[in-house]
Amino acid sequence: MTRAIVKLSVVSALLVMFALTAPNVAAQNVASNKTFMLAGQNDIILAAVGAQPGEVTILNVPAALKTSTNGAISASLSLECAIWTYTQNVVTTTFDSTTRKSSGSSITTAHAGVEVWVEIDGQQAEPGKVVYCDRLQAVGLTIVNTCGIFNSDGTVSTSNFCVVDEMVTLDLFQATKNANSFNFYLGPLGTSVHSVVVKAKGFIECSKDGAKLDDCPSTILNSFANAKTAAAIGKRTLLVEEQQNWASDSTR
Repeated sequence: MTRAIVKLSVVSALLVMFALTAPNVAAQNVASNKTFMLAGQNDIILAAVGAQPGEVTILNVPAALKTSTNGAISASLSLECAIWTYTQNVVTTTFDSTTRKSSGSSITTAHAGVEVWVEIDGQQAEPGKVVYCDRLQAVGLTIVNTCGIFNSDGTVSTSNFCVVDEMVTLDLFQATKNANSFNFYLGPLGTSVHSVVVKAKGFIECSKDGAKLDDCPSTILNSFANAKTAAAIGKRTLLVEEQQNWASDSTR
C-alpha cells in the first residue's frame, strides 16, 4: 500500500465548550452607559449544524446600555476563528483485461466554518448572520496503471499480460486560525436598558464520492495530535455603543 501524507500548519490549543456571561460591572450606573466593552478568553468548540446544541452563546451582556429616543445600538465584534479540515482518499485499483489498465479514483470533501450574529433584546441585529471563517477542501485522487508484456520484437503481447492491483491513500490536513471583525447594529430603539447577546454556530460537513458522510473522518498523523474536521472560536471582544446617526440600505 502506498500512503502519501500532506501536512500543513496545526493549532495546538486544547479547546473546550464554554459559554461566557458578562461579569458584574460596578464602574457606573447602566442607565448612564453610552459604551460597553466585553472580552472573552476561553476557547469554544462549535457543534455542527443540526447537532445539539446547534448554537452557542459566546458573549452575554444582560444590561449593556440605555439608549435615548430613536437611538440605535452598534456592536463591533472581533474574534479569533479556527478551522480544521481533514480528507482521506483511499483508492483501490481494479484491473481491466480489455484495456490492460488498473485504475481507480475517489473524491472527498471537508467543509468547516463559523457564522456569528448579535441579538439585541432578543432581536437579531443587522445584517444578520455573518460568516467569520469558512473553508471547503476538496481532493480528487485518480490512479491509472498500464502493464504490458512485450514480445522479443518489441510489440505488446496479446496472449500474455501482467496485472497490477494496489491501494493508494492520500491524507490532507489543514489547521488555520485568523482574526476578523464585523459591525452590527439595530434601531430605532426605545428609551430603555438593552441586553446584547452574541451567538455562534459551526457548520461542518464531509462527503466521499458525492455522498454525504454521517461523521467526518479523523485520525492521528505523524506530529499531529488529532487530524479532523472542526471549527472553533478563540479570543473575542465586543464594543457596544449608542448611535444617533444611522441608516440601512433599505431606508436610505
